[in-house]
Amino acid sequence: MPNIKFEYLFRDENNYKEYGEVIFSNTSKISLKFIKGCITENLIEDLWFYPNLWGIPKFSFHNTPSFGYNDSIWYEFTDVSETSMQITISTEIEEFTTNAKHKY
Repeated sequence: MPNIKFEYLFRDENNYKEYGEVIFSNTSKISLKFIKGCITENLIEDLWFYPNLWGIPKFSFHNTPSFGYNDSIWYEFTDVSETSMQITISTEIEEFTTNAKHKY
């Protein structure tokens, strides 16, 4: 079964964008349709999420105190797809979707 790629971005007030992705394992063989549904139904206004609440890594510049932002920064969900790329996050996609009742 392919792994799952979660793609996201941060867009600043000048519309500059930083893109990222994490690769989850999918040993439970959850369908892509189910995964996408769990994600999209829990987004803020169908687009945004708080990476710290979702367990998704923030971009490195947000981890720098001098950047001036805090944990309340919204990131944008871009897409989720199957991939043969190597896993980059220890969380299994089943755990991620089980916890998909993400708080905001």
